[in-house]
Amino acid sequence: MKILDCFPYWREYSQVTARRDLWALHPEYNVIMIAMVGTHTHSGQPITITDPIREGTEEGITTFYADLSDPNMGSWDREHLQRDLLHEKIIEIGKQGDIIISSDADEIVNPLCINDIYKAVYNHPYITLEMVLLYYSLYTASPIPWLQAKAFMWENCPTSLSAIRTDLTAYVQPHCGWHISWQGGKDLREEKAKSFAHTEFATDEAISGIENSAASGKDVLGFDLVKYNPSILPKPIIEKLG
Repeated sequence: MKILDCFPYWREYSQVTARRDLWALHPEYNVIMIAMVGTHTHSGQPITITDPIREGTEEGITTFYADLSDPNMGSWDREHLQRDLLHEKIIEIGKQGDIIISSDADEIVNPLCINDIYKAVYNHPYITLEMVLLYYSLYTASPIPWLQAKAFMWENCPTSLSAIRTDLTAYVQPHCGWHISWQGGKDLREEKAKSFAHTEFATDEAISGIENSAASGKDVLGFDLVKYNPSILPKPIIEKLG
């Protein structure tokens, strides 16, 4: 049995290398990490930044590329295409009995949950991986769990990873990891909003609202955050993202 840990990638280098280092603490699992790198932002701008993951040279990360240059595509079209191109790689690399994790680059699965995940995907076409949603830093979290990362058996691979991502009717496996969201300070949050968030976050007014929310201890939708104790996090997350 292999675990294929698959995600679209922009510039979440610290999150992904923390994820890789976390898997490395559990050599009992045969993990293949697959990054689908987009050529353009979801807003359609060519991406000029680079790092070892984008270059395909990062140890332990297999990099593939999604051509998102079509000017007729909208932001959601680019996001869906980048995610769905992972499908053909999953079919090509995986085999019967493998576990597939389909998430964003900053949605980090806890390897201690793999046995429970395996039992759940054995009994369901696909499952939702419940995660703690850490906002702005490792010290604050949403009181509401994150419910977008998915897992399934290779033989149950859906035709669209985008279609299942927002399915809230799927079985939820609790306590599966952490979504490290809106990290990196004001400049990186603004860059993310302009490049990869969708229209609801991409305006100057929305970006200003995000910063006001961060300063007042609220998430980007205005809900109050709660304190989180980062000392309970695995060492690779603390070292790379603390």
